[in-house]
Amino acid sequence: ADLAHAWDGNPSSGCLGCWSAMAEHSELMLDFGRTPRVDVAACAPKVCGAEHIAGVVLPRWMSTMLRTSAMPVPSPEFVEVRELSHWSFLPLDLVVAGVDRCGTNSLWRGLDAHPHIEMHFGNFFLRHDNVLPYHDEVTELRDMFQGRMHRGILRGYSDPILYRHRRGRQTL
Repeated sequence: ADLAHAWDGNPSSGCLGCWSAMAEHSELMLDFGRTPRVDVAACAPKVCGAEHIAGVVLPRWMSTMLRTSAMPVPSPEFVEVRELSHWSFLPLDLVVAGVDRCGTNSLWRGLDAHPHIEMHFGNFFLRHDNVLPYHDEVTELRDMFQGRMHRGILRGYSDPILYRHRRGRQTL
């Protein structure tokens, strides 16, 4: 049985299709230092760990794309595997995306003072340029709200320079 299929389309629909099949959508980064880094997204069964994805899924994808019979397993120091998530999994009801000197901080303070709104502030969305967040990033944001996810409480996030960055605009 084929353990994984390579994704080559829209990141959002590729991930959602993968998750609906109870699988895991991961980003595989192959970096030899001298050549441009290769980023691949692949869907694999949840039982596959990072080692299996790097040792089986990535070589299979590479041999398919290069139309060869087999590719060697890349050395672990050249491969990074990270599970991807989706924006819809973020526990947010609102985002205040600002640009310089537009009153984002004032709006954030006003919303944060409301008893039915829990706001967080920071640079969560600007850590990298991927279209999708990593699973550990979504978990981190969920942990910020842990214990405060009550019915009737809105969860929000604010960043005064979020809209300045391409990834922030894509996210919104």
